[in-house]
Amino acid sequence: MKDDRIVIDVRTKQEYNSGHIKDAINIDFYSSDFEKQISKLDKNKNYLIYCMSGGRSSEVLEIMREMNFKNISELEGGIMSHMNLISK
Repeated sequence: MKDDRIVIDVRTKQEYNSGHIKDAINIDFYSSDFEKQISKLDKNKNYLIYCMSGGRSSEVLEIMREMNFKNISELEGGIMSHMNLISK
C-alpha cells in the first residue's frame, strides 16, 4: 500500500507469518499487552487496521477511538477480501 498510513495487522504472529500486507506492523489482538502496545502509537498519525475477515479489526477500531486516535480506518472485509495485497 503506498500512502501515508501505517498498516497494523492485528492477527496472531502465526497468521501474520503466513502472509501479510507489505510493511505491516503486527500487534496481536490476543496478546496480554495489546492495549499497552496500541497506546504507545502516535495518536495523530494515519492508521489502517486489518485482521483475517474484519471482526478483530472492528473491535480495535473502537478501542483506538476510545484512546482518542484521530485517523484510523479498517480494511473492509479483512485480508481475506484483499488477497492481492499479501506478501510473505
